[in-house]
Amino acid sequence: SRPTPEMSLVVNTYEKPRHLALVLESIARQEGVEGRFELIVADDGSRDGTEALVAAFAARVPFPVVPV
Repeated sequence: SRPTPEMSLVVNTYEKPRHLALVLESIARQEGVEGRFELIVADDGSRDGTEALVAAFAARVPFPVVPV
């Protein structure tokens, strides 16, 4: 079980997978924050592969990623 995060980061997106990928990579490069936050990705129904992008990202980072 993961500890309760101290904060939530929320990223809103719609049909911008290239921009989202840059944002997610920037978040992933943060140091010393493992387990301190969760990332919530709010997608407004994109049909451009955003869901798969977020799922692949979530599978390789040490913090929770919650797609909504």
